[in-house]
Amino acid sequence: MDIKQTIHDALLKELVKKDDKGKYPNLIELVRHGRFTVKCSVDLRNEKGCIDVVLTYPNPIYCRVTEDGGLVMADGPHRPTAFELVTDIGFDVGKKLEQLNRYKLEYHDTRVIIPEEYKEDYAQLFSMNDITVHAWKGTRRWKCKKCENVTEVKESSMKPNRCSSKSCTNTNLYFVGLKDVQFK
Repeated sequence: MDIKQTIHDALLKELVKKDDKGKYPNLIELVRHGRFTVKCSVDLRNEKGCIDVVLTYPNPIYCRVTEDGGLVMADGPHRPTAFELVTDIGFDVGKKLEQLNRYKLEYHDTRVIIPEEYKEDYAQLFSMNDITVHAWKGTRRWKCKKCENVTEVKESSMKPNRCSSKSCTNTNLYFVGLKDVQFK
């Protein structure tokens, strides 16, 4: 039985999915280092809003040798990374920029993950606001309520107009998941 879900929920599950070793390969692909703790749907302290994923890191320890040969050790700054996921259903770049700029008040390292087909048109707008841009791509899967055929769409989250089965003309489809998701 397929569980009805949103594209955003399916994408969030893919982003934070662990591998056999208990690591987060999709997040590591984006941040390049893997000693972090993952929190999902984190509320902002001073603003209205909820961040999709926040990575927190253990405080690094910095060392330096003094002039007299002594060793000074100190905890470094704790810099979490905030990620916001964007699907291409109901995408409004202006509203998303406002939202991410509020996140930057609490999280200096704020990033957005947009559909790959939007990167060329919209990445610059986020980058101008010091927001790191990543992209995702994957096949969206829609199931026909009549014949249960699964229609796969690679380039857009938009719901197909009708079932892809030649013998079915039903237009009542629902989202059942993602396949072959990649984050860059």
